[in-house]
Amino acid sequence: MKQDFIVRHCQVCGQKFVTGNRTQRFCCEKCNAAFYFQVRKKMQAYLSQVEDDPASKTYFTITETSDILGVSVSTVYRLLKSRKLYAERLSEKETLVSLKSIESYKAYLKSDEILAQHNAYTIHDLMELAGVGMTSAYGLIKKHNIRKIRFKKFVGYDKEDVDSILETMPRKREHWINFKEVCELLNCDDKYRVMFFLVNYRIPRRKRANVFYYLQEDIIEKNQDSHKHFNISL
Repeated sequence: MKQDFIVRHCQVCGQKFVTGNRTQRFCCEKCNAAFYFQVRKKMQAYLSQVEDDPASKTYFTITETSDILGVSVSTVYRLLKSRKLYAERLSEKETLVSLKSIESYKAYLKSDEILAQHNAYTIHDLMELAGVGMTSAYGLIKKHNIRKIRFKKFVGYDKEDVDSILETMPRKREHWINFKEVCELLNCDDKYRVMFFLVNYRIPRRKRANVFYYLQEDIIEKNQDSHKHFNISL
């Protein structure tokens, strides 16, 4: 198998070097050791500054961040993964979250209150009310031309437009059934045939807790047309 080699610049000495590893940052072990020596030195200077003046603390551990935000440690990692929080590595083994990142996330949380004052829903409100994922929520916005409301850096969607659309959507739990209930409704044990039926007739679906639910009314309606093809009867 042919390996592609690339030319990179060392982050310590600045010299060019050829490597087949796209994540390699240093030209040799000496530069690698020098970089992490600078990192440790920077970490020690920061810790000594915090000891002298605790109010100047600008970086927090994952546990400290969870205490500040009032969430669990796993939630902090999830926020880091979704890029709602940003972390910086001041040491080789420890990940720290900057105070600036925490404050920006707090401002993001206030967007619900700010947009509520301007008679608007956030995209997360729309997802929860319609019972759909983010992709489907943006699809509803595009399909029905829901008006956007912008306030500074926050974007919301007009409450009147959203409410009028939600009134026409079946949002009750009994209108949506999972895949097992679909098989029972169609009286068919062949899962592949049922899945082909759902995909072929584009039965609306939504996701809750990693489980897909399908619109029961459309299944009953499309089943009448599909009976001669799939030999499925209610």
